[in-house]
Amino acid sequence: MASLAAIILAPCLAFAASADTKPTDVVETKPDTHLLVYKFKQGQPVHYEVSQRTARDSRVASQVQVIRERITEKKHLSVIETRDDGSFVLKIEFDHVVMEADLSGKKVLFDSSKPSKEDPPGFGHVRKSLEKAQYHVHFAPNGKLLGIKRLSNAKSGDGKKAGKNDDGSSQLVVFPEEPIKVGSSWKEEYVVKLPMTQDIVRSITILRTYRLSSVRNGIARINFATSLKTPVRSPEILARLIQATPSGTVEFDIDSGQIVRRSLRVDETVLNHSGAQSMLKTVSKRFEKLVRQPAAAADQKTASTEE
Repeated sequence: MASLAAIILAPCLAFAASADTKPTDVVETKPDTHLLVYKFKQGQPVHYEVSQRTARDSRVASQVQVIRERITEKKHLSVIETRDDGSFVLKIEFDHVVMEADLSGKKVLFDSSKPSKEDPPGFGHVRKSLEKAQYHVHFAPNGKLLGIKRLSNAKSGDGKKAGKNDDGSSQLVVFPEEPIKVGSSWKEEYVVKLPMTQDIVRSITILRTYRLSSVRNGIARINFATSLKTPVRSPEILARLIQATPSGTVEFDIDSGQIVRRSLRVDETVLNHSGAQSMLKTVSKRFEKLVRQPAAAADQKTASTEE
């Protein structure tokens, strides 16, 4: 989901979703190897709740801008198809989204549950993108993105962002195809395209490194960090790439084949991003968690009330 400030203040620097990961001790409960694969059942909805808070302070010359953002999402992955090779086709749908921002004293609120007439200016395309899934995305069992099918209700433009996070990475963590031991690491590369002018787009290669730090009670804990493989020296471009270099942790339930938690944090400052003496400081926290069988829980509560 795009940054609220980016929508209101466009074109401004992209939302930052970077995070720090300090080296942690590798804890191995047993010397076994572990095969990390996703397990989906056709027709099975997988629900997640996401919360994100961002504080961004920028200074350009004598002007200071203070932005505070808060985004909450309820979304689910619908399993459209499962195939004999273990691959699966998903569509990603948002059930409820609230985006709040304080832009140097100007407060903005978008709530997808409210009538569209109450949307802040510039949020028409946001609401349309939330109404219905626009793409079906085909993933390999290890989470690698295999293909994208555009649906008839998709808005204009290509589907290159379908199945991906705001940072440009795959929506699902991409695991090794072979079993791995605790302490093993693997890498993933992807490309972020930055419009420089109306006619020029620069491609930046991003390198993401994962490490399986522990497996306890069937939950694999994975640390990851992201760096720029393409050399970049320009502070302006570095500021725009903050969102493409997140780091954090992922918890994966090996038996159920689902991500159960994902967290990210950033505390980063870029100097001279908009001329001499300018500064951009971003502090952000994002947390995503699996909500197990919400429909079944709701049915049980209803039945209990009726009794």
